[in-house]
Order: sequence, then structure tokens, then C-alpha cells
Amino acid sequence: MKHIISILLILITISVNSQSLNLNNNTVTLNDYGTVLNGTTTVWDDVMMPFNTGNTAGTGYPQFKADSGYYRFVIDTTGSSKCIIYMNVQMPHKWKEGSSIEPHIHYKVEGTTDPNVRVKYRWFNIDNSSYTSWSYYNLNKRSSTTAGNHAALYNSTPISGTDKTISSIFQCQIYVTAYETGKTELNAYQFDVHYEIDTQGSRNSLPPK
Repeated sequence: MKHIISILLILITISVNSQSLNLNNNTVTLNDYGTVLNGTTTVWDDVMMPFNTGNTAGTGYPQFKADSGYYRFVIDTTGSSKCIIYMNVQMPHKWKEGSSIEPHIHYKVEGTTDPNVRVKYRWFNIDNSSYTSWSYYNLNKRSSTTAGNHAALYNSTPISGTDKTISSIFQCQIYVTAYETGKTELNAYQFDVHYEIDTQGSRNSLPPK
């Protein structure tokens, strides 16, 4: 009976204060945008970009290895193979506008040192120029060093999203600049962008929220 009374009291409290639920100053708010997460109540997800959704600079490069399910990258940004992938990533409506993002590559560990995958990128909002200057971001730390493991290749410093809005375009070119020791290729599964979520989606179909 005590448990039932406690539950009823909680429900009454929630009903009376239905606009905001507060736990240690971290809140879940219900407003015109729907459910909004604040503080440590925010969550994370990936914009997943399989390599076959991008465009390649050289025909047949990077090579897809069907038996293994990965793409074989080599260091070549100027030759006939020109092993570069071009991607356009649109930021979702549930992304926490202005928050940092964390691109990374999923790949197969085969050597003893960290490789380097370079992400040449520019990031622009709707109604802004797409011809902003390029920046460079190196993915040179790995989540595992065990040969044969599936690992995430990342950078410990995220990319700032200050002033960026939902549906902004993160445009990038992806290529390898350094192999693991003793290797002559890097075998990668997928590229994705880790992003913070503070709502289920926007109230409007286009920015601003």
C-alpha cells in the first residue's frame, strides 16, 4: 500500500509540474518543441555514412573487399588511384544546435601504431555560402590496439559547432596519410559523425527551430 501511495504522489507531482522534470539540476522539459533534454540528460547518436554513399576520386578506389566487408584505402591523393571519398553530412533536426561533433572511422586493426585518416572539411548553414574555407581534422587515435579487432579511429578534440544550425552541411573529403607500422593499406568499414541530441526533432521543417 505504501508503494502505491508513493507512486500516486510521484504522479501527482509530475502532473502539477508537467513542464519540467528536474533531477540534480538536469532537466527534461516539455515545451513547444516537444521534449527537450538539458544538462547530462542529453544523449548521443551517429550520423552513419557508409562509404558506398559517397563519391570517389578514382574509379574503383577505395577497393571494396566483399569477403571481408571493408574498403581498402591506400595513400594516394594525386595518382591514378586517387583514394579519396567525398561525403556530405546533413546535421539532423534532433541535434543539439551549436554543440561539438566527433567524426570517426570504423576500421580493422592490423598494425602496432596508430594510422592517420585525414578529414578535410567545411561546414555551412542553410542560407550561408557553401564556399567557406577548408579545415583539416586528423583521426589518429584508436579505441583498440589488438590486431584483428574492429576499432574506432578518432581525435580526442571534437569539432566545434558554434553558430551551426540543424540541417547544416558538413562537407568532407576523407583519405589516409599514414598507415600502421609495416602495413601498406588501411581497411575501413564506415565513416560516421557522433553528435549530441537534446530533443526528438524540431518543430519547424527548416531552421531556425
